[in-house]
Amino acid sequence: MSLGVFGKAYDVLAAFRYDNDDPSSWLILTSRVDVLLETGSYALAADEARRYREMFPESTRAMEFYGEIEKYKKMDVPCPWTAVGLSALVPGAGQFYAGRKRDGILSLAGVVIAAGASALCFMNGYADLGWTFGFFSGLFYTGTLYGAWNSAKEKTVSLQKDFVRGIRLSYIPAYEPEKDLRRDRLFD
Repeated sequence: MSLGVFGKAYDVLAAFRYDNDDPSSWLILTSRVDVLLETGSYALAADEARRYREMFPESTRAMEFYGEIEKYKKMDVPCPWTAVGLSALVPGAGQFYAGRKRDGILSLAGVVIAAGASALCFMNGYADLGWTFGFFSGLFYTGTLYGAWNSAKEKTVSLQKDFVRGIRLSYIPAYEPEKDLRRDRLFD
């Protein structure tokens, strides 16, 4: 598991065990899952919630929590390679696929207008201008491929952030250090 600096936080939390008699077990679970969600390790987060649910089968909260995390499997995230492939076939189709319809239309229009202008220039004997428009048509076409990739990646990041935000708001307690620290112990 490659969690970077979050790995240290997870390792610290892993030292604590779930206990039927300890009310902090839920906090330990949600803290572990929060670290895993932050790093995009959704399968590991689901495994953690599943283990907790198996230890506490009577807990409806644990069952709901596990069910929410399992929804990551049904996230309809666009594949960047599919987006690029679609835009290679029809400029702007990758942006459309990723949900950026306006960008898709503008991409298609840019390539078609530049290519059309290039063709018209060549047909009317303006080869130098035709090559210029042809160059820009190729440039716009390449830009649509890059734009398709970025559109799919941005959509994926947005969906993942919304997914994590929803779980945090519904299940993971907000971090409030003042509840965990006693003021008189801070300045001993």
